[in-house]
Amino acid sequence: MSNVNETRKYLRRVAAIIRSGWTQGPIAVDRSGSGTDATDPAACKWCLAGAMRLARRDLHDWGPYYDAERAIKVVCRMTPISYNETRGRTKQQVLAKIREAIERLPRMRHMRSTV
Repeated sequence: MSNVNETRKYLRRVAAIIRSGWTQGPIAVDRSGSGTDATDPAACKWCLAGAMRLARRDLHDWGPYYDAERAIKVVCRMTPISYNETRGRTKQQVLAKIREAIERLPRMRHMRSTV
């Protein structure tokens, strides 16, 4: 497991991206609503996996990304994509799971993903 503080910082960045704009369906969308890559400068809304991909650009090593993905899988009991795409899912629910993952990070060494 990477440094918990680095993973926490990474997940906070993911949450900030989601707060700025969230979507279901494409990994990211531009202002016209067309699907695009998460790292496209024209993107203005991201799904959970897209926000994780965009935030990953700032990492020097991918340890925090892998640990964050594992934490999300544990708290959601499914992959980030599956959780985000569940019918009826809301932006607030996604943000709540990110917060839960941040809170549980110190205990992750002893947890195993069921996904």
